[in-house]
Amino acid sequence: MKEDHAILQGNWETQCRAHVEIIQPGLYDELEAQARVELSISGDRNKPLVARFVAEALVQSGHVPQFVKDILDEVRKKLPTTPDTNGVFG
Repeated sequence: MKEDHAILQGNWETQCRAHVEIIQPGLYDELEAQARVELSISGDRNKPLVARFVAEALVQSGHVPQFVKDILDEVRKKLPTTPDTNGVFG
């Protein structure tokens, strides 16, 4: 994490898989397989859709990878703490 950017190890799937394996071994593969069945996706197609399914499933189950929390913390630091005169933040 840097002040204005984050660098993932590999790509989203690689980074997410590594962190999810710490939470629960095999969970990422299980969620990816579930996504492919529920969304009728075969092979290595529609990776963004599968990644979104996995991310949503993780959030719903309360498993947010640490690297995502770290990125969110940095983004929150950049947000204003008080609204402008129109009540709008940022």
